[in-house]
Amino acid sequence: MPCDDCGSEVVANALFCQRCLGNRAQVEEEWFPVDGSGLDNPLVQHDLVPEHRIFPEQKVEALLREYDISQTDLPKIKQSDPALEHLQVSAGDIIKIVRDSRTTDRAVSYRLVISSSGERAEGSTVEWRNPGEPSREVYEFTESVTEEQARHVLENVRAHVPPSEPSACRRIAVDRETEMDTAINRVHEAAPYTFIQGELGFGKSFFLHWLRDEIFASSAVSIVDLGDETSFTNMGAVVRAFRDGLETPRSVANPEYANGLDELWDTFLRQVSDLCASYYEGQGYEIRKDRMVKSVQRATESFLSDTAITTDVRNRLVKAASDHFDSSHQSVSQSLLDDVTDDSALDYVRLMATMAQLNGYRLLLGIDELEKAERTHEHFEAIVEFVDSLPKNTSLFITGTPELVEGGTEGNAFQESHRELYELTVDNRIVLESPSQNDLRAFTDKLLDLEKKCLPVAQREYSNATDTFGSSTAAVERFVQEQPPTFRGYLEFLENST
Repeated sequence: MPCDDCGSEVVANALFCQRCLGNRAQVEEEWFPVDGSGLDNPLVQHDLVPEHRIFPEQKVEALLREYDISQTDLPKIKQSDPALEHLQVSAGDIIKIVRDSRTTDRAVSYRLVISSSGERAEGSTVEWRNPGEPSREVYEFTESVTEEQARHVLENVRAHVPPSEPSACRRIAVDRETEMDTAINRVHEAAPYTFIQGELGFGKSFFLHWLRDEIFASSAVSIVDLGDETSFTNMGAVVRAFRDGLETPRSVANPEYANGLDELWDTFLRQVSDLCASYYEGQGYEIRKDRMVKSVQRATESFLSDTAITTDVRNRLVKAASDHFDSSHQSVSQSLLDDVTDDSALDYVRLMATMAQLNGYRLLLGIDELEKAERTHEHFEAIVEFVDSLPKNTSLFITGTPELVEGGTEGNAFQESHRELYELTVDNRIVLESPSQNDLRAFTDKLLDLEKKCLPVAQREYSNATDTFGSSTAAVERFVQEQPPTFRGYLEFLENST
């Protein structure tokens, strides 16, 4: 569906467009406790109890001028009066009471709310608004590269790891466009499982991070490495790693967020509070914290009611919503569920997927180099169960070698140990072939351009290496004469040539 404001595509059931924060939510009257609508209160529904409602602040001055009185001249009613239990009132509000009358059909009177102790609270009418907007910055790729960006890419290339900064992988990406288009389409289709297959050194890790760069403007992304302590048989550890590594465009632009989940939650609540504040203003009611807390709670519960998250997590989110604007920022990822255990792991995945969807994002989870993790039937079974439990807007991408799938010298392949995962992988894999000589030449030229951008001549390692062969073409030809072409092997070849 298109965004009402900018026309860009928005994920189904998103609360707003992730690019422009344009409102897409429908305001519900029951969110606002200003007139008792939609509330079931036996006392106020009694025939002998007249209608009580909060009188709009913008009309108070005219009311007092009409009767030539001040607020304190009005009759009083305590905040704890049972007739007000269905309203979110504060000391200083004016209540309009409408009674049936034998002579005039309807009789109207007004009372000033005072605290239960009998005193009007000081400062009770101070206007309250939510804190400032979250950053409107979103990820944008530009062809130009700064010296700092060039240095970052080169540092990661020298360490043989994918660059971590957004758009950095695009600076040195070569070929793979067909495979990348397939991967992007699978993310947009929310395909739950994709296996990126390639031999060691073919650029699987790089491809996964390159995919992150391509879809980052419309997705929340988390890419993690598995290990002895972090495996799918320890589901809590895997999901904890996903949580801690979750990135969104605004979380990258705002380092005060612990991770992307905190940004998604914060932006969601700020948007909800804006909806509530706009309603109060439109109805002529003063925007005060006590009212906003209750309305934000109800709106949050309404938005989360039809999502995949469990009732327990939803209730804790609703409670957290009431406290959110008491401080500059609260970390929902660290404090809401305290820590991720095996029992709560799927709840956390649903939470990340739900917050991503409400904010207009898809969710991409990536596992890099599965061959380094344990190769047991139990681990493979846990991967299948995880894929089967993924929410609808979530995709899992895993990188691994052909030997891991088909079998080889190390054994314990999918085909041998878990037939279901094997068939799932064969039907949902993207195969990366060995780089060609043209690929390696293009890769070399991009490295040399980055070195010229940020390094003095003496420190240009790859430039100096290719100079020893006369040109980048000669360097590539020498390399492929000595060993099968891989990106990693080619980097080691250049590094050993200086």
